[in-house]
Amino acid sequence: MVLRIMRILAGACFCLLLILLNAEAGELIVHNGGTVTIKSGSVLLMNCNKLTIEEGGNFIVQGGTLLQRGKLRVEAGGHYTVESGKVVQCHAFYLIPGVEGQGAVIYL
Repeated sequence: MVLRIMRILAGACFCLLLILLNAEAGELIVHNGGTVTIKSGSVLLMNCNKLTIEEGGNFIVQGGTLLQRGKLRVEAGGHYTVESGKVVQCHAFYLIPGVEGQGAVIYL
């Protein structure tokens, strides 16, 4: 009985984790005429959210750190420049639960 409850709780925790991850959805958009510059000593934490640079927008990394960047979309006429510094991208992964509590993780 205890083992069965633990399995149910583990499944409930996994579902809760997925709900929390989906609730964090967002995006940083640099619009036409806008500029975002990450200078030395600065860190922009993206939490794996998407970065979009529209036509006429500029995104520049100048010695700072862009941390946990999700998907990048640069429209024609937009500029994404890394002069110096560090960009750490997120890796997409999927967890496929197994029958007996074992699972597989697929990294993309």
